[in-house]
Amino acid sequence: MKPMNLFWRAVRLLSTAVVVGFGAAYAVDSGIWGGLLVLAGVIASVALHELGHLLGARATGVKATEFFVGLGPRLWSSRRGEVECGVKLLPLGGHCTIVGMTASAEVEPGDEARAFRSQRPGVQALIAVAGPAVNLLLAAVLLLGSDISGGQGTAEAVRGFPDRFHEVTAASVEGLVSIPANVPEMVRASLSGSDVTNPEARVLSPVGAARLADQAADSGLSSALGVLALINLFLALFNLLPLPPLDGGHMALAAFNAIASRVRGQRVALDAGHLVPVTAVVLGALAIMGLASIALDLTHPIANPF
Repeated sequence: MKPMNLFWRAVRLLSTAVVVGFGAAYAVDSGIWGGLLVLAGVIASVALHELGHLLGARATGVKATEFFVGLGPRLWSSRRGEVECGVKLLPLGGHCTIVGMTASAEVEPGDEARAFRSQRPGVQALIAVAGPAVNLLLAAVLLLGSDISGGQGTAEAVRGFPDRFHEVTAASVEGLVSIPANVPEMVRASLSGSDVTNPEARVLSPVGAARLADQAADSGLSSALGVLALINLFLALFNLLPLPPLDGGHMALAAFNAIASRVRGQRVALDAGHLVPVTAVVLGALAIMGLASIALDLTHPIANPF
């Protein structure tokens, strides 16, 4: 590696260490260390979601070229076979790069057979569902840990776990289904400076999630694990919605291609690139919801539920 490249990499690492060090010192001094640990768990959950996609691609022979924890400028990386793994500056989850996700993506001629777009619909669906599957598994483990750390015996917690998991999942699905109906009121409330009629129906922004994480950590290990379980469950269910660019959108597209191919008697390969207008609408709606939720979390924080 060139000396100048080494110099700038050292500068980035040093500056990051300084920022992290000051942040950790502030966290300890202000008493929000527990909340930051919960947020670290959230970041890890998103990164593990992306790791699920990577493992799904590797298991099916599809080529993946990158797996990074964090976003933004690259801080450190190392190549593991054909995959570059590393850490980026902004601790905001992670990403996995899989070759040929759309028909317009550039793919080396020798890699076309291993591109995502060249795979059977079943393989595409498996790679897409691998991420949410990791979050579902994490949610189950964390929820069981929450019950045990909350005072239940291990055997009792395991016996009651199926009903408990079904109860929490049903409530999460109900909350997810209610989001479209609640977003218009959230937007109106954020613009008028008021709160929504039913604060429990609000969608939390990262600001609200950070506050909730801090409150959960202050309440104890059981509450902290419970919040992480709910966040992982929400990540899984939300990503399973059949909308592009979510994982559920890729799964729905794979199902459409499988059915259309069977009906027509030849391969149909509609891909995500054909759904750019739908993707733009979905991303726009998510952006509006995000801005409204941030405004509400800043002006009307939800009451401490713990």
